[in-house]
Amino acid sequence: MARQLAMEQPFYGLQAVGVNGESKPLTSIEDMAATYIKAIQTVQPQGPYQLGGWCLGGFVAFEMAQQLLSSGQKIKLLAMIQSFISATKLDEAEEVIRFARYLTHHFDKELVVSVDELQQLGLKDKLNYVFQKILKLLPLEISLERMGQLFAVFQAAGQVEEIYVPQPYSGQITFFYAEEPPEQLAEKQQQMQHWSSLAAGGINIHKIPGDHFSIIPSEALAKQLGLYLGC
Repeated sequence: MARQLAMEQPFYGLQAVGVNGESKPLTSIEDMAATYIKAIQTVQPQGPYQLGGWCLGGFVAFEMAQQLLSSGQKIKLLAMIQSFISATKLDEAEEVIRFARYLTHHFDKELVVSVDELQQLGLKDKLNYVFQKILKLLPLEISLERMGQLFAVFQAAGQVEEIYVPQPYSGQITFFYAEEPPEQLAEKQQQMQHWSSLAAGGINIHKIPGDHFSIIPSEALAKQLGLYLGC
């Protein structure tokens, strides 16, 4: 996404705690937000801030905006991209497959594996099975232990999303969603209506071509986002 925006537009990314394998994942979105606020304030101590996040990152950006406002700071932009709660509870095998597909989609590769193949395996064997398939698809130098650490962060992200209860927000939300797959549109509209009900400043909704993964590097998203960023 950063490459699609204007060269003069500052863009900072935040890495999830635990990804480096040296610390445990955080266990609440509130803690994530507080940690990331400390990080961004080392670069920009005072607002107004322009915040955004994809998937779970949108929930975290929303909570960051809440905490910043409560401390007297100003929010210029809160952008949420594909920030939807999963409608179904995943079992362990489904979680492993979803995690693997998150990795492979970022490299524009498609992982083919069925839940039935994994159901009878323990977690370590599930990860090893999928790990071997990933190594055939991706140019990654990564160990099974490292794969387990990344999965722990992914699993924790799903858990904090489930328990987070967003509170009414005094500002405005700018929401971007992917038009594919079309069969999810009704559920997406329902959840966007919920976000709208929380935002006292209203919500601006933009439909972007693509799916949950292809929306991020798309020129269409960068163009719409750039209008709000002024670039």
